[in-house]
Amino acid sequence: MTTQGQLELLDTIAARDGLWATAFTDLTHAFVDGEVYVIAAASGSSSLSVVRLNPMGVFFAEDQVHDTLDTRFADATAVTHFETGARDFIVAAGNDAGFSVFELLPGGMLHHHQTIVQDIAWNFGNVQDIAATVLQNEVQLFFTGASAGGIAQFYLPTDTVGMRLSGTDGHDRLSGETNNDLLLAGAGNDTLTGGAGDDVLFAGTGQDRLTGGAGADTFVFVADGQQDRIQDFEPGIDRIDLGDWGRIYDISALTFGQNGGWSTIEWRDESIRVRTADGNIIAPQDWSADDFLF
Repeated sequence: MTTQGQLELLDTIAARDGLWATAFTDLTHAFVDGEVYVIAAASGSSSLSVVRLNPMGVFFAEDQVHDTLDTRFADATAVTHFETGARDFIVAAGNDAGFSVFELLPGGMLHHHQTIVQDIAWNFGNVQDIAATVLQNEVQLFFTGASAGGIAQFYLPTDTVGMRLSGTDGHDRLSGETNNDLLLAGAGNDTLTGGAGDDVLFAGTGQDRLTGGAGADTFVFVADGQQDRIQDFEPGIDRIDLGDWGRIYDISALTFGQNGGWSTIEWRDESIRVRTADGNIIAPQDWSADDFLF
């Protein structure tokens, strides 16, 4: 907006800029680590797109997720944002008999946490709009639907949402507690230990060592050319998120091996070493699609 109160166009973003989505239906925004992000729902592509807006008013496409069998926002029509415990969450829904909850991570990455499916007790049809209100130990979600009058109310407990710990440029040690924590490595060679909850451990740009602890943990890796390590992976329980590595759609694109008492996962210039909590390796044939997020 100019000093005269008039709107001035600074930038646009489209498919040529990496924003591959059609029929946008709703927008929300969030501030994460000093950056402004716009999250757009698109019904034509059944997708959520994350676009970063820099201080000069220029857009950059950062992440995009599409509806799958594990989510409920096909024909996406509504999206909203809430913050709790210094962590940012996105709720999305569409014509898919439910809704999905994501966390917006640093760099604009969306991490799927939970999907709720409608049932006969609260079936309000295709979602038209969503609003969120944060209370002391819960988030109240309000939905309007196309096939039922009135407003549907749903609550998400937040008492298990854990701390958010961030690393620095040095070699840090970050340790979670008993809740579902978010641990973010920095630029050094960091050591992350999740603790007892269902934690998210986000490797940084150094050579990091990640230990999830008890619970169903998610290990998130960025494309940095460094070799990180997972020290207690539980197949069938924990998951490895490689969404930032590139266009990987199936585990057949990955190369699995063994080296010096570690399992290895490789793709182009990226590599991870993995072993279980009892120090065992995972044979290449024992990995499954359920162990990964792309």
